[in-house]
Amino acid sequence: MKLWSPVLHLSRHIPSRRDYQSKHCVFDVIILLLTLITAVSSDIPVFQTVLGQRAELFCNVSVPSVDDSVSLVLWYKSGISAPIFSVDSRNGPIESSEHFTSEFLGKRGHFYPGTRTQPSVLTINPVEKVDDGEYRCRTDFRYGRTFNRVVSLNVIVPPEDVTIVDEFNRPVQRYTSPHNEGSKLILGCIAKGGKPPPSVTWWRNSVLIDNSFRKTHDLQVRNDYVFQQLRREDLMTRLTCQASNNNITSPRIAHVIIDINLKPTEVFITSKHHHVSANRRFGIECQTTGSRPAAHITWWLGNLKIETAMEAITDGGNRTVSNLIYSPSTEDNGKYLSCRAENQHLPEETLEDGITLNVFYAPKVSVTLRRGQEAKQIQTGDDVHLQCQYKSNPEVLKIKWQFQSDTLKTNIRTGIFVRNQSLIMKNVTKEQSGTYRCFAENREGRGYSEGLEIVVKYAPVCKKGQKIAYAVTVNELVEVSCEVESDPDDVIFIWTINNTMGSRELLTFTTSGLKSFARYIPREENDFGFLACQAQNQIGAQVDPCIFTLIPVGPPSPPYNCSISNSTNSTLLVECSPGVDGGLQQIFHVEVFLLPRRQLQANLSNFNHPLFLLSTLPSEAHLLLSIYSSNNNGRSAMVTLTAHTVASLSTKPRGVYSTRLRPLLGILLGIVGTFVLMSTIFVLIFRRKRAGKQQNKAKEYDQRRNEKCVSAALSEGVISSDPDLISLKNSSPISTFLHLQKRSNDNVRIPFEHADRYLLRPTSGG
Repeated sequence: MKLWSPVLHLSRHIPSRRDYQSKHCVFDVIILLLTLITAVSSDIPVFQTVLGQRAELFCNVSVPSVDDSVSLVLWYKSGISAPIFSVDSRNGPIESSEHFTSEFLGKRGHFYPGTRTQPSVLTINPVEKVDDGEYRCRTDFRYGRTFNRVVSLNVIVPPEDVTIVDEFNRPVQRYTSPHNEGSKLILGCIAKGGKPPPSVTWWRNSVLIDNSFRKTHDLQVRNDYVFQQLRREDLMTRLTCQASNNNITSPRIAHVIIDINLKPTEVFITSKHHHVSANRRFGIECQTTGSRPAAHITWWLGNLKIETAMEAITDGGNRTVSNLIYSPSTEDNGKYLSCRAENQHLPEETLEDGITLNVFYAPKVSVTLRRGQEAKQIQTGDDVHLQCQYKSNPEVLKIKWQFQSDTLKTNIRTGIFVRNQSLIMKNVTKEQSGTYRCFAENREGRGYSEGLEIVVKYAPVCKKGQKIAYAVTVNELVEVSCEVESDPDDVIFIWTINNTMGSRELLTFTTSGLKSFARYIPREENDFGFLACQAQNQIGAQVDPCIFTLIPVGPPSPPYNCSISNSTNSTLLVECSPGVDGGLQQIFHVEVFLLPRRQLQANLSNFNHPLFLLSTLPSEAHLLLSIYSSNNNGRSAMVTLTAHTVASLSTKPRGVYSTRLRPLLGILLGIVGTFVLMSTIFVLIFRRKRAGKQQNKAKEYDQRRNEKCVSAALSEGVISSDPDLISLKNSSPISTFLHLQKRSNDNVRIPFEHADRYLLRPTSGG
């Protein structure tokens, strides 16, 4: 912009600056006053520039006439009395004039004289803040009057700094602190300095979004931009704050990028299971996307957190994958297994997906009694109802009942009825005490219940396997042991004796738990008979008493059916049948005498059977054999036999043998003797085995015969009509063999065939 001013003509003689200022001070004041009056009455040209830039102040130095010329150009600034820049052209043309600058401008000031068409210019470069104000250009001509021109220089100061702050006035560097999606965000932009005050605006992607700035009390300019609710699309948005007070320089700017915590957008289980098996591991996967930062997946079974999952983050943090290996239990059936995706900064924005577990398992089984019954309070004759309770997934295919590990089936005869889940037992007995359980099967397997112990309480009964016959002599003390089975085991015993003298109660006994011991002495033959032991508990009295037989004992009877076989020149085989042992173990004896002098040749005993092999006897001997048996009560009568041994083959016949035949004859006799000895041994072994078989057959025959006799007697209710005997019922514990007791307390067994004289007729006849 060019400003033209009138020229003031001055004297040709140009004094020095100091002389000029001192001599013409009054004149200058007058001129200045005139200039100020002129400036007030007219518009003052205004020049604008920016701090640090170049300023140009125009002044018209064209001469008023062709014969005139510029002698001085002086520049003044308001507030400074001395010129700040001088051009002295008194000694020549203005193009070659001398330039003088003050300390105010220093080297920043330069003057260009201009041309015919362009005005002269004072440049200031660079412009400082102090350069702001009014300037006066005074031009002195050689002949013409002095010309003054006033201009104004407006120095624009750009803002010093622009700062972006958060809602707490904390500076924000490049990125905002992460704010949660949906939350409110306030960003402030503050411009410091600047003349005139700058405009502060917000821009988003080169689009103006807010220009509502304001001045603050500390002479700053501020613009607050508010996000009422951050959205997902606001993530990584770049906002720019600009502060500018001119169109010459670039505005001051600051940038910020919006960082947001994003909630998960979806979560889903990728692997679905129609059913799983109890106590078998299965895998399940869960994925979530959309969270920033990456979401964390947790697994829950109902309200119980599961901590064993493995987690991986993919797709640059956008996707989280969690894999769970889980072994469900039976109790997990029907529970909700879920995965939850959660951004730790947005705990209230959790997403969840899950499945309801369908857990297959083998049946869980239990056995219960019908209401009102107790397993240990059942008595004989009661009806017992058991119920098989079960839990199963899938459905049960089969139910079975077991008693003591044996499978139960419906048996009408014994009163057992099996009906799926129910087991009914009618009129139970003590034999049905034991452990009952049931099992159920489905596709997953078989489940067994715990055993239910049923205790059937019953009246006392005789314990099996105890001794029921005692061998005793007159005036011998016998102690008879009676043991019963009973539940409850609090029992009372009663003993009775039954013989030819009648039946009476026996008081000489002691009791210890389920055992009782009776003491009895038969004083004469008529005192032998039976002892009866009967017990009673709170259930009732014993139905069938325990019967114990007292058998009188004595010496054995002699052997019979004796025979001699396999007679050789030195051996005899003697075999007999054993007689009655007299109630005690018997021993068999044989004594061999050489007749006629009755010299004792042998004395042998056998504990098992009357079988004797007599050897080393003299040849062609006449022998007397005495056979008998004995026990602790004495010996039997003798059985006497006579026997002969054959002549020896080595005996010489009458006449003389040739001496040449003697060696041959010796060899022949050795061979024959060996053959005879081997044959004898073979025959002895064969006969012994045969005799044993015959004896066993005889025993079996006698046993069968006596069993028939006893059964016939039992069917009538008594063994004999003899009043000396105790009546026995069908459950009498008497067996075909009686256990006897001898004085030495050795237990022996006698065949029933020889005991019938004690059982079926009075002992006095024995």
